[in-house]
Amino acid sequence: MINLKKNTPAVKVLSTALCLTMGLSLAACSKDSKGDRDDDEEETEQVEETIIETTETEMEFTIETIVEETAETEAPVSDSQALYQDFLDDFTAAVNSNEMWYSGPEGRTSSLSVEMPLDEFYGGCSYTFLDIDNDGTDELFIAEIYTNSEGVTEYNLKGAIDIDADGNYVIFRAGWSRSRFDYLGNGYFHTGGSGGASLAFASIEQYDPSTYSLSTVAEYVIESIEPDPSELPIMFYSLFEGDAAANFEYDGDSYGNPNALHDEAATERWEQLQAEYSAGGTGLENAVWTEILFG
Repeated sequence: MINLKKNTPAVKVLSTALCLTMGLSLAACSKDSKGDRDDDEEETEQVEETIIETTETEMEFTIETIVEETAETEAPVSDSQALYQDFLDDFTAAVNSNEMWYSGPEGRTSSLSVEMPLDEFYGGCSYTFLDIDNDGTDELFIAEIYTNSEGVTEYNLKGAIDIDADGNYVIFRAGWSRSRFDYLGNGYFHTGGSGGASLAFASIEQYDPSTYSLSTVAEYVIESIEPDPSELPIMFYSLFEGDAAANFEYDGDSYGNPNALHDEAATERWEQLQAEYSAGGTGLENAVWTEILFG
């Protein structure tokens, strides 16, 4: 539809064309009224036909120009938005329906997709697109965004979604209560959560687009014991890297594992790894975030 609102380029062009038409018509009438009636009727008809034909041609050109300019100025829907719109619509409907878990739209969800707990989203969330594996296709991030006590914007991811070669959606990671899911940049993530009152885990994981999954690069384990309820618990720190991290399974005693660093050495190395993998920036602070409105 052509935009004909007041003072738009389309209206200005049409106004100019109409003024030209009126001017040409008046010129013809003026010539006739000033006594040039000696010109034969045939010449007058030819002049009028020329005016009409010229005006029609100019009007056609003007309309085509308006249509082309209007099409160019309309903001197109991004490829990423179109690619993930079905997921976003279905996800929003699932939250509004008070569903507890969500893995993707029916008929368009990969068997590799994990479930997202929907009780995380009743407070609202936002989404953005980011190409984390540099394959030319964006992934979808859904996150809770807030400002911490130090005035720093935090992006606590609740879901990370890709789309496979068959056009099916894959939720390759989801956040949950009492957990952290942060993007470090360059396809690396920091995840963490509680394993109980005396146990906590944190990981650095890398996204593998060939399997639509995260592989563990480093695993940081915090264990504690309370030999005396009247005293503070004793904390034990362990860090696994490489194959030890990739194959990590908690056996009830990480502190006794000879393949891990422990205590101060583990903590220092863990802080070093976080700094290294986040050094290039996440890109989230410069991304365009769109709020999802529920209800």
